[in-house]
Amino acid sequence: MERIIDAHVHVVPGHLTFNRGGNGVRFERYGRARLPNGSVYQFMPDYCADSVFDVETLIRVMDNISVEKSVLMQGPLYGFLNEDIVAAVKRHPDRLAGAMLIDPADEGCLADMQRYAEQGLSVLKFELSEGVGFCGMYPDLRLDSPLFMKIWAKADALGLTVTIDPSRIGSRGYQVEALEKIVPAFGRVNFVICHLGFPYPGLEKNAADHERWKQMTALAVHRNLWFDVSALAALYQDEAYPYGCAVAITQEFLSRHGGEKLIWGSDIPGTLCFATYRQLVDMFARSDVFTEAQKEMMFFQNALVAYRLEGGA
Repeated sequence: MERIIDAHVHVVPGHLTFNRGGNGVRFERYGRARLPNGSVYQFMPDYCADSVFDVETLIRVMDNISVEKSVLMQGPLYGFLNEDIVAAVKRHPDRLAGAMLIDPADEGCLADMQRYAEQGLSVLKFELSEGVGFCGMYPDLRLDSPLFMKIWAKADALGLTVTIDPSRIGSRGYQVEALEKIVPAFGRVNFVICHLGFPYPGLEKNAADHERWKQMTALAVHRNLWFDVSALAALYQDEAYPYGCAVAITQEFLSRHGGEKLIWGSDIPGTLCFATYRQLVDMFARSDVFTEAQKEMMFFQNALVAYRLEGGA
């Protein structure tokens, strides 16, 4: 394995510090965000004193371990950073692709999709968590609602890749049945499901949750859908590197669906609370669970295709 694409990263620009993001979250120093209920969320390591992880920092971090390209994601936690992402992609077009964030409860989002696609954003991201995601903002949100069907059609027309963070098994965002209808219906849209469908330590001991996870990951049967492995170090944070149980659940997925359906992503800077960037690579790259061909697909080839990066299909 020689080439690496990081298909799931975030940037945190300096203008967020001491200001509010989505859902009334206030960003403080030392990587902390204060949620509306007063609790503190560590959204990046506390050694980040200014709570900034800007695009130039990202590029330097990528260079340190020879990551060729990254895909910049967004989430409602940080608010709408479309202009920042557009600027980042324009500044580093050979290194970055970018995801737009839209309001899925406002019909004006269709015009927003058009505008940001014209400005170079090729990905559409939905985070569906009930905390600071869209299912928290809109508890009745459905991926197969009339407005969402227009969103999928627009994504199809624009040739976008759609990345979906479904949140935890059993949550309102875990809409397997809706995705079973949508994914084959919009065959020109590439879909990527984040975080390997949200497994957790001991998942195999909970028969109902394990079955639900297998239903979600069975979506990989569709030619236009992949799963990224970002944030597994966070989901299995009680383990130490090399995160053997996280690698084992990835191998379970691979045994059913093949290496061509896995995409590596780091989810930095948040996951730097649990591992170094090199460890986030090595937990898969140094594992003997995967063949070299499977690693090449996971770290490079699959992202080229799913995100339609230069050299991809």
